[in-house]
Amino acid sequence: MKKLITSIIVCLMMLVPLSAKGLDYLRSGEYAYYLDLRGNMNFFRGYMFIRNDANSGYVYIRNVSLVDGKESKIEIEVDDTTDDLILKSVSYVTNFDTKDLPEEHYQSINDLLNFNSFYHQNEDRIGLGGVFQDVWEEYGYTLNFNYCKYLPFFKFMDIARDGDENSSYILNNAGLYNNVEEAQNFFSVGLRAFATKTRDISKYTKPSAKATSVKLNGVTLNLDKNWAKEKKSSVPSYGFYLNKAQQANIQVEDLSKVIKANGMTMDQVIAYQLLTNKSIDYSSIVAGKQGTSLEMAFIFYDESGARRYQFNLFKADGTVISLSAYADIYDEYREYFAEIWKAIER
Repeated sequence: MKKLITSIIVCLMMLVPLSAKGLDYLRSGEYAYYLDLRGNMNFFRGYMFIRNDANSGYVYIRNVSLVDGKESKIEIEVDDTTDDLILKSVSYVTNFDTKDLPEEHYQSINDLLNFNSFYHQNEDRIGLGGVFQDVWEEYGYTLNFNYCKYLPFFKFMDIARDGDENSSYILNNAGLYNNVEEAQNFFSVGLRAFATKTRDISKYTKPSAKATSVKLNGVTLNLDKNWAKEKKSSVPSYGFYLNKAQQANIQVEDLSKVIKANGMTMDQVIAYQLLTNKSIDYSSIVAGKQGTSLEMAFIFYDESGARRYQFNLFKADGTVISLSAYADIYDEYREYFAEIWKAIER
């Protein structure tokens, strides 16, 4: 494995390439893993991009057979001055004896080229969610790509053959490495599964409470006395308490100065959040526009394995309002939380 990672000597903190085209939608250090169930394949495939300079970089691929454990690690130097990548060099190592890279392992290189090409064919149309069809007439099938522009790496949630009930290529894990030492961990990422913790909420009954209006960072929230201001939070927030235990939290963060100082857009902030939150269930992401604001909701799991709902409102002025609640409590008092969220000015 030493042969492959000696090339990772570039700065992983480069956020925006100077002139590249092909992979300019990726951050240096960004990676994603997918579950590949096409045909007879049962693979866990990962891709990581490291930028070398404005016109080139390295793509690292890891293929793990979930049947027999055979694994290959591939390093590809790419010229990405055009949307269609030019492969300058390809090298690989495996944990099994082989003279040539087996077809089911080499398939990941073909996928890299195909997925990148199809993304660029549709990038101007890809929005908050939508299915795009890739027709393969010579093979007699059509692939449906489930896209959202904020998703990591190839920007799709999953791929399914047209007419099939189940997806055959599914986003499973993703993240961002900030230095060389972190990037070495790419080659040991495991298949992600969430073990849901069941909570007993019988002791968490919401009492009637006097309504109150509060302001956080200039945003008015219609709450009640079940909510208490969090004094130790780094972001202005209120916690929803039942039987002295916090069951939900709402916060308001002003990111306008941070966005300006870092030369970022709100779209980049949203994508970064999804990329760096290791506990998001990607299949649960829902997004939509509300006037000049964007709303997003998803499911994530806390450190204990408890299921939580997250609702985010990203406003054009850089304000981000977030409501997080245990899923069981939210479901129990769905109308109550929905009214609080709905009352926030868009």
